[in-house]
Amino acid sequence: MFRRMIVFVIALSLSSVAFAQPSKGSVNGRISHATNIPALGASMLTLTAAGPSTLPAGCETLLTASTSFVQPNASYSWRLRRDNLQLQQVTTSTPGPVHFKVTVSNFGSGKYWVLCVVTFCCGGKTGTDPVSLEFASDPVQVTFTGTVPVIHDMHLFPPIITGGNDEHQKMVTLYVNLETPAPPCGQKVFLRSSDTSLLWLTATNVFTIPAGQTQGTLSYFLATKDVTKARSANVIATVNGIDGYAGLKVW
Repeated sequence: MFRRMIVFVIALSLSSVAFAQPSKGSVNGRISHATNIPALGASMLTLTAAGPSTLPAGCETLLTASTSFVQPNASYSWRLRRDNLQLQQVTTSTPGPVHFKVTVSNFGSGKYWVLCVVTFCCGGKTGTDPVSLEFASDPVQVTFTGTVPVIHDMHLFPPIITGGNDEHQKMVTLYVNLETPAPPCGQKVFLRSSDTSLLWLTATNVFTIPAGQTQGTLSYFLATKDVTKARSANVIATVNGIDGYAGLKVW
């Protein structure tokens, strides 16, 4: 055991020249509950954005974090932050990559960075005490411009269908009208049923309105259960966190 501990400390010593202070450029690198462990800085944790740093509202970007610090049987806690606000936390057993989807409606514009806490066992006399290393990435600026499209109105045609088995199902078409044109990346529309005990979608639950367009349509089958009397439900469309409703009667 003593020999293994010596080899481990030497291996860590070769990976960094800093032992007491985080490396230059680190946002918040420090050591917790450990001795003789190198401080880890931004050079060991990277955060990159897919695509440009400035993009229209309604579009999304993907932030990817990973670290070059690899420790067997470790737990990696990834904490996405914008400025000083913690937004999302993900725990993995690998050094990445970890992906965070950023939109104007979920996290918004600002300087993003990731704090990573790596916990493993190598402390104490026996080498089995938990050790936590905490380090951070350099910031990545993400800026959304303009306003996001929202639903102006929507409807289904036909507005009435017959409930029951497959031979009674009918093709319906959903029309969604936006208040402003879809952004250059297109506008995703997410669908769901307000009453899954009555009707449910048999096609995709998401479609995209093309860039520059204010209307999108989707034709698909709705599956329904048998009904003994007329019942009503809604197909709900969500655009940028705001819902729209299209009524449907089943008889």
